[in-house]
Amino acid sequence: MTRSTSLTPTLLLTSLLHLATAQTTGTYLPLAYTISHPHPHCLYERITSPQEHLTSSVYVMDGSELRAAVVIEGPVAPPDLDLHTENEHSGVELQKYIDRYEREGPAGMFDKTVETVHFAELVDFEAEMERYDDDVPPGGLSEEEVRRMEMEQEERERRLEMQQRQDFMAKRDARREHQLMKQVESEFDYDDDFVKLQMEKRGGEMDRRVPPERKRREEQQQRQPRGRRLQEESPLVAGEPYQKTLLIKSPGWYRLCVRAKVDTIEAEMELRKSSTYGKINPKTGHVPSPQDVEIHSEIRNLYDKEVDEQIIAEEESIKDEDFTTIHEQLRVLERVYHDIIERQLEDRRAWGWRTVHNRHLYSHMVMGNLVETVFYMIITGWQVYTIRKWFSGGPALGK
Repeated sequence: MTRSTSLTPTLLLTSLLHLATAQTTGTYLPLAYTISHPHPHCLYERITSPQEHLTSSVYVMDGSELRAAVVIEGPVAPPDLDLHTENEHSGVELQKYIDRYEREGPAGMFDKTVETVHFAELVDFEAEMERYDDDVPPGGLSEEEVRRMEMEQEERERRLEMQQRQDFMAKRDARREHQLMKQVESEFDYDDDFVKLQMEKRGGEMDRRVPPERKRREEQQQRQPRGRRLQEESPLVAGEPYQKTLLIKSPGWYRLCVRAKVDTIEAEMELRKSSTYGKINPKTGHVPSPQDVEIHSEIRNLYDKEVDEQIIAEEESIKDEDFTTIHEQLRVLERVYHDIIERQLEDRRAWGWRTVHNRHLYSHMVMGNLVETVFYMIITGWQVYTIRKWFSGGPALGK
């Protein structure tokens, strides 16, 4: 046991060193596009299998108005068009399908049996809410203490869930063993064939005894994916992009289009599919971003790295249970590292949003003051004109 206590800090320092010397240390930034009104800008993604999730992410960075129309639609082309093959005409064919979709819409689909997707929404980043409670955690605690408490709570929930699963499996195995022993004792004197026949008959009778409502409910529970329920989408917050996740049921080419409401805007656009970036995150309800996948792969690579031969020679032997603590620390490290990178991106966007928002407020204030000044001058001139006209008609009034 004394060797495991000295092994854990050594391996943790080694893991941190590998993470610090990783090649990808920069923050991931989505591509930004300049979109002029009224021409939209579109991104295309090829979906090759049904029942796949597609997440669209849009963040308007700059413009006279931070408002844009977001449209997600498809399929605009069949899935057999692959731009990564040696066929030089695949891009031309894809453009033909897109032009046909622009002219005829879903009515001119290449296949009438596919299930189309069309989602449109006007996103207003001017109305984003500022998050004021970031710097003042509840209860007067620091951010590190709040993060530590959250991680401890998640760890307790994970261990409790694991213990409950183990208890359930143990009780299920004990119940099955008890039923089997009881069955063997009661049918010990019967012939094997007769026993099999009786068991099959009994199984059919049990199936018939099950009420249809209960059977249907059990089938629905089996079809439902295990895990936490997806959280509902939260309102837009300064620094966070607009994200929408859709379930694609028919393969094909899908697109995300962003159109500026007025003038020209600069927007970050991104399309992510679950077959490339993994299953949707239960906490966010969206497909993980490339930054999430990159961080996860960096941390997971530390699990697979071979331990240095010098460490093995010093510790003489390493058991599987010796790595339990270091794996837990790596899991915590992954969560903290992900929070740091995500916070950096949100802060960068939030600072940009504050700059643009303050510029818009200043321009509106100047325009409002100018309008008030002009209106005041008009009223003053009208009053002067009325008074002069009244005095000029004084002799006539005196008669």
